[in-house]
Amino acid sequence: IRSFYWWEGKVEEEAEVRGTIDSEVSFDTLLEVLEAVHPYEVPMIVSSVHGEERDSSRYLMARAEINGTSVEVATDLAKSLVEVRYVACAQVETLDSGNDHVLTIKTLRKSQDQIVIDFGGLMFDWTPMQGNEAYLRWLDENVKIRRQ
Repeated sequence: IRSFYWWEGKVEEEAEVRGTIDSEVSFDTLLEVLEAVHPYEVPMIVSSVHGEERDSSRYLMARAEINGTSVEVATDLAKSLVEVRYVACAQVETLDSGNDHVLTIKTLRKSQDQIVIDFGGLMFDWTPMQGNEAYLRWLDENVKIRRQ
């Protein structure tokens, strides 16, 4: 995947690998193990929130399909979302066809409305999110809420 994220005052772009773990082990246990071995200063270790905490989560991840366009258009869109600081991280996964992409974003619940208003042509599937403390703090520091 191509990742775009706000780091040290500017948008960074990097090729990354997304790992998915499906486990009976609790998220807290996995989090402790992954943080201990992850090479990044601020690793993104996240999971969807289930149960009663769904409505109270202040953090969201969302996915939108971007079909029938070039990877350049999809990555420009991801970069734009980070540049305006509506999200702290946007990732583009190009599917096998080469013209279909999945955009994944990480942001604050408070930013959801401004994303929908300004990027309303995208049909995001929103999911409450939990994560490691350093990553969630980084989201809080790097997503900016504009007055509507």
